[in-house]
Amino acid sequence: MEKALHHLAYTYYEEGKFTEAIALYRFLVMQDMANFSYWLGLGAALFAQDALEEAEKAFTHAASLNYADTRPQEFLSLIKNKAYA
Repeated sequence: MEKALHHLAYTYYEEGKFTEAIALYRFLVMQDMANFSYWLGLGAALFAQDALEEAEKAFTHAASLNYADTRPQEFLSLIKNKAYA
């Protein structure tokens, strides 16, 4: 079931339905707080909504779960640049 919900959350994100994506990703991270993809998706959807503080927390958590994947760090750099713009 989580796989189907993750697919739906990602679909919402791709369609620009960020509010719906955020709601699903929040549900998913509560189901599996150690899932890198859920935290990354949540951060991306929050970032798209300019919820930068929340996005930063999600990306920081994602980065702690998978040091090899550079995407959370890339988003964190974008957040830092946006904050100083």
